[in-house]
Amino acid sequence: MAESDAFEWRGGRLELPPLGVEVVECIEPAFDYFPEQGAALDDLRGRIRRALEQVVAGGDARRVLLWFHNPALAKNPLVCAEVAGFAAARGAAVVMHHHDFWCAGRWERLETLRACGLETPDAAAEVLFANGTRCRQVAINLADCRTIEPYFQGGVDYLPNPVVGTSAGGGGAEAGKWLRKRTGGRPLWVCPTRMLRRKNLLEAVLLVRWLRPEAVLATTSGAFSADEARYAAAVRGIAQESGGSVVTGLLDAPGAPAVAEVLAHAEAVVLTSVREGFGMGFVEAAAVGTPVVARRLPQVEPDLEALGFVFPHRYDEVWIDRSLIDVEAELARRRALLGGARAGWRVFGSDAAPVCLDRVDGAMAFSRLTLEGQLEVLRHPAGESLERCRNWNEELLAMEGVALRATAWPVGGRGSVEEYARAFLGIAESMPGAAVAGDAAGAQRAIARGALDPREVFPLLL
Repeated sequence: MAESDAFEWRGGRLELPPLGVEVVECIEPAFDYFPEQGAALDDLRGRIRRALEQVVAGGDARRVLLWFHNPALAKNPLVCAEVAGFAAARGAAVVMHHHDFWCAGRWERLETLRACGLETPDAAAEVLFANGTRCRQVAINLADCRTIEPYFQGGVDYLPNPVVGTSAGGGGAEAGKWLRKRTGGRPLWVCPTRMLRRKNLLEAVLLVRWLRPEAVLATTSGAFSADEARYAAAVRGIAQESGGSVVTGLLDAPGAPAVAEVLAHAEAVVLTSVREGFGMGFVEAAAVGTPVVARRLPQVEPDLEALGFVFPHRYDEVWIDRSLIDVEAELARRRALLGGARAGWRVFGSDAAPVCLDRVDGAMAFSRLTLEGQLEVLRHPAGESLERCRNWNEELLAMEGVALRATAWPVGGRGSVEEYARAFLGIAESMPGAAVAGDAAGAQRAIARGALDPREVFPLLL
């Protein structure tokens, strides 16, 4: 089967070719994020339990394989606990496919875990990793895979996202017309994302103002979860004040083109995240031949390099001259955020080092500023802030006014859909025949230790 025939999105649904496999769809709102649920715990648990039983529908549960995505982010610990309990009681197998982890800086999740009856991180780890079930732990990136592997001997696999080279045909004439109407014919630099703090979107605003001031910067989505509301409001405020040079939720409008078409029409894709699990934005831009301007991410680079990708326009930090902010006020804000986060750190036996990572000669990293500090920098005219910061940012400003280069699609077809399917089937075939127990708490602590490294602590995420 050719990749183009393997599947197709139609009307927001994944259409599969005839495979001789029955697909049963069960939609249960109780699986949604716990903080946004209004029902009582017992009611939610019952609804989750009934949905899981519906999967078996009177058959042999030992023939059921649950593919559980992103469990250890703890967005809904009740689902994690019920899946683990169901698998342990009925003998179902579970693929725990980890994209992110709550203990990697999402300290506010402690409150969610406790509200769901998981009073300690060690107790949470048991259900977030479905310990004591017929399970395998699967990581989406090499860094996480190598971190948790020692704690589940022989029970950890690496399954990165599939990467498929596609062509949007130059983006399509209709998509181009649609975009020109919304940008006024100006160049488009785009962030393919919704509004999340870890996307560090105000850094993208600053980059475009410095490197391509005549361009429009747009996020493809304006969506955000409840715990991102304050950050999303700040980004929307910048957009409203920008006179059309910053647009949020470009593709939220009815009749909007597909993301791939927009990326194909864009002059550049901007990726300023401080953390990513895999970095699909890099791959999506390469697939349509659009240049990428991006931060270097140590968690992402090994995976992309293993697939053969080379991205020429990257930088380490955007360095800000201290004259652009009230330094004492900014340090006070940092101290307050650090104080609030210490409760989370202490559960892992750490008080964490101060977050600054300022240059020895006095510049401050934009990514290490608080939200208020970033907004303060953006209040300065772009030309003024650029001149004050020029000497700190030689690598970054080498991109100013140059023709950006797209990333060539790697030769060899690594990471194809077929390769992904074969890898997943290999994992499914290697599921243990009986329940296994690893050191789930140890794995969680190892992830937390990495997150508590001062280089991984960002005020935006506290």
